[in-house]
Amino acid sequence: MIEPAQKTSSIFSCSLLRLLLLGSVGIPDIAGDVGEQGFEGRLIVMDPTGRQKPLALEDETASAFFWAPDGKSIAYFTPKVIDAPTPEPGQSSANRPETFTVWSLSVMDAQSGSAHAVATFLPTDRLLEVLPFFDQYHQSATIWSPDSQNLVLSAYNGNGDPGIWVVAASGNLEPRFIAPGWVGFWSWK
Repeated sequence: MIEPAQKTSSIFSCSLLRLLLLGSVGIPDIAGDVGEQGFEGRLIVMDPTGRQKPLALEDETASAFFWAPDGKSIAYFTPKVIDAPTPEPGQSSANRPETFTVWSLSVMDAQSGSAHAVATFLPTDRLLEVLPFFDQYHQSATIWSPDSQNLVLSAYNGNGDPGIWVVAASGNLEPRFIAPGWVGFWSWK
C-alpha cells in the first residue's frame, strides 16, 4: 500500500483523469529528501477513483515533472552527480571540483510506467531557478511541444554558452540546438 506523503507536489491530468504525485511516499530513506539540488521524490500516477492500482516510477527519483499535452507521457528531471573530467595535459587541476551535477531528462509512459532517458545535460542557471517551482508553472509554461513529440530544454554547450535545445520525446534523435538563450518554453498552440 502506498502511504500519503508528508511533502508532495501534485498535478491533475484532465485528459486521463489521473493524478501525478511527487513525494516521499513509502520510501523515506530515498524519497522526499531535500538535497543540494532541491526536492526529490518518487513519481506516482494515481487514479483518483481508486479503480486502478497506483503506478510508481521504480528505482529513480525526480525533482520536477511535466505532463505531455496528450496526457500519455510525463517528462521528468533527475539530478546526477558525476566525476569531473580529467584535465587535459598541461591544464591545472587546482581549484577544480571533484564532482559536478548534470541533469537527466527522461520520459515515463503514464500507462505502463516504463521510462527512458532522452537527454543528459548541464542546465542553465535560469532553468534551475524554474524547476523547484514546476508545479506552479504547469498552467502557464510547458517544456512539451503541442503535439507531445518533442521537449525543449535550456543547457550549456561544450563551450559554456547557454542555449535552447529541442529533443525528441522518443529519445531516438540527438538534441538539436535552436538558439542562444537562458530558458525556453513551448507555446500551447
